[in-house]
Amino acid sequence: MSSPTSKLFRPYQFKQMALTTLAVLPMAFHIVSVVFIGYTPEHACSIPMQLNQTNVDNSSTNDFTNATAEVCSIQWQHREDGQMINEETDCLYGVNYSVSKMHTFIAEWDLVCDRDALGRISQSLVLGGMFLGALAAPLADKYGRKPVHVTFNIGLLIVTFAMAFVKSVPAFLVLRFFVGTFQQGMLITVVTYWLELLHLDSRENVGIVNAFMWASSVNVLTLVAFVLRNYNWRILQLALSMFSLFSIVEIFLMDESLRWLQANNKTKKCRALLEKIRSQNKQTPGTDVISDQNDSMPMFGEMVVNSSPPHNTQPESESGHCSLLVTDRILRRHSLITWGLWIANNLTYYGIVMMTPSLAGGRYFSFFLGSVSEMVGNFVLLVLIKKFSRKTTVISLQAVGSVSLLLTSITNQVNGESAEIIEMLLFGISRGAIANSFNAVYLYTPELFPTNLRNAGLGIASAAGRLSGVIAPFSIYMMRVAKWLPSLLFGSLCLTFCFLIRYLPETKGRELPQKIDEIWDWYKVKRSNGFLEKRKI
Repeated sequence: MSSPTSKLFRPYQFKQMALTTLAVLPMAFHIVSVVFIGYTPEHACSIPMQLNQTNVDNSSTNDFTNATAEVCSIQWQHREDGQMINEETDCLYGVNYSVSKMHTFIAEWDLVCDRDALGRISQSLVLGGMFLGALAAPLADKYGRKPVHVTFNIGLLIVTFAMAFVKSVPAFLVLRFFVGTFQQGMLITVVTYWLELLHLDSRENVGIVNAFMWASSVNVLTLVAFVLRNYNWRILQLALSMFSLFSIVEIFLMDESLRWLQANNKTKKCRALLEKIRSQNKQTPGTDVISDQNDSMPMFGEMVVNSSPPHNTQPESESGHCSLLVTDRILRRHSLITWGLWIANNLTYYGIVMMTPSLAGGRYFSFFLGSVSEMVGNFVLLVLIKKFSRKTTVISLQAVGSVSLLLTSITNQVNGESAEIIEMLLFGISRGAIANSFNAVYLYTPELFPTNLRNAGLGIASAAGRLSGVIAPFSIYMMRVAKWLPSLLFGSLCLTFCFLIRYLPETKGRELPQKIDEIWDWYKVKRSNGFLEKRKI
């Protein structure tokens, strides 16, 4: 009997995993790149040279005696009727920046002061677009994993390329929205695809692969941004968009999910793919490749041997209606708690990312430290998810992240270099822990739903999280009110769901459910005309 490792690294599975992981390398680029292409540089109002002086001739009653430039205002001092009058105006003559105006889109379009909200909205629109992309992801339950994934991935290539050339703020904001839409649709479908590609004993590798790919994406982004730090922000945007070119290769080399083909009675395509898998894995005809690729599913082998279409025992009315996620009692529980988990993790992670540039150490170093902490957290996730249950993994990582974040609300009240270093380390720990809690939740969520509702369950949970993430970019405003407020809010939210997750079932070691009835079996109850009947054990 082959080991789980051999099942994961058979030639066919390896090729499909390698292909799709390379294609999703840019998964984090355009979501967090705003830290580099859209940060707010130091700035002050511009003042004409003839006004930017003191002790000018005061012989005229209304001559200006002083004009002082501040961040978003000009302080005027002039003499009127023998008295010195102080006045304040907006930036009447434009804004001066500490960097070139083309270094960041904030400076290029003067999205500061009374236009500051537009810069924040650009990131909120990305997360809002992710909400739409998550809602669109269930299309993969109807049309297949490959066509939806590839379409969204190519869409991401097109809009990110166009962003490098757009000349107006409204057009830029529209493109930012669709960046989120295509990124999320692409990512959700590929995670479901990975789950259905791997064997039961290797499914936790999906969480690990997803975690390492996200951390790798963030690290590559940081490196590219650092190398191009002295160039126009459009050059960086163009360079990042080029990483999505690999999505075109998926059109020709990526296969449909075998499990999806079976669940939707695609008999002819299913047989053809079975033969392709046998050929690439060098297995003899008659070998049940499905028990090697996925969970033990003998109906696939029977279908090939008997040349008869698989029988779909799931009622047609239950085959893919998203309403079942809230009308079915068990699925409603799974949905509500996973929605909460996604909201807590999403809001906290992006809140931390948006707050990172304000930490000691500077933009690049602080962001690099955070990305390294995510990579270190990947190894912690690897150990936890292999040795312990899904629930224990999520609870452990989320607890560490929330406690670390709550501690920063204390350290930022203390002045001194040591306190700044401790605060930066705590932020790094919380970011690494929450990022990998996020990755564990990404794995755990689709395991809680049947095949024809799996992408819908994951997509809607993701949509709930992305919708809440719209407010994450505005955490900087909360910091202006009280520096400790975002940390207290995000940390408390994550800690709350550490307790609520215990009401979900454990999925480790269980086959991916094909039907809703299989999920009810986990609770040792069965569905019967809308009533619950205790199963006799």
